[in-house]
Amino acid sequence: DGLLDLQLALPTSLGGKGGATNPEQLFAAGYAACFENAVIHVTRGKAEKVKDDDIVVVADVGLSPNASGGFVLSVALDVTITGLDQASAEAIV
Repeated sequence: DGLLDLQLALPTSLGGKGGATNPEQLFAAGYAACFENAVIHVTRGKAEKVKDDDIVVVADVGLSPNASGGFVLSVALDVTITGLDQASAEAIV
């Protein structure tokens, strides 16, 4: 549909040319968006519903070589939910 049109390149740290969006950034954006939607879905049947404007999810994706010649993928999420106390937000997440 033409909504997503990006130049892609491997990061220089992995031997690529850099200077463009890398696959890990796309993965992080997609992972964060899916997680945000999952949080919204979890609260649909609860009194305290989370709406799209109430939540921000930032994903930090790492890619590291492993001992068998492959790679290990890691994801750390930073989730902020406006309007909920810390304990309620943690229980939902």
